[in-house]
Amino acid sequence: MSDAFFVRDGDRYLPTELTRGPWSPDAQHGGPPAALLGTAMERTEPREDTIVVRASFEMLKPVPLKPLTIATRMSTAGRSVQTISGVLSAGDEEILRGQVMRIRTTELPIEDSPLPERPPGPDQGRKVPFFPSGHDAGYHTGMEASFVSGAFLEQGPAVAWLRMRFPLVRGEAVSPLARVLIA
Repeated sequence: MSDAFFVRDGDRYLPTELTRGPWSPDAQHGGPPAALLGTAMERTEPREDTIVVRASFEMLKPVPLKPLTIATRMSTAGRSVQTISGVLSAGDEEILRGQVMRIRTTELPIEDSPLPERPPGPDQGRKVPFFPSGHDAGYHTGMEASFVSGAFLEQGPAVAWLRMRFPLVRGEAVSPLARVLIA
């Protein structure tokens, strides 16, 4: 089994079997490519005094298990607000479009108010296998799910913690944003 969801090859990203989704043997789960594009947008002209506050994606078609390229650009370069756009492509085909918004951070006084109740942590949940995919390896083996309530195949609400078992790109650190987007 692979040790990452993607392997960088110059300016291309080679998906591993860990990106495979449950719907087709030839298509990726939407989480890994969204995390890959989100990471690229997050790294575009980074500023220490900003933080990503919104991310949106348009999946134009199934993401193939083929080499992918990414193009990003600063769409709005304001002093307080920035928007970065990105496109993930397979060959000449646009597959996924995305946009992130970053805002400038500032120190704020902390009010003395009660904190909301913390949800149960992953250690208090139960490990539940992912839904059947028909594949030995895929997104379901690259991620770990700990359900505090509910499960994948149960109707109704659920509370779960998802954790990456492997890095997004071999040899690269995984950002908190990527951890959210891959889920």
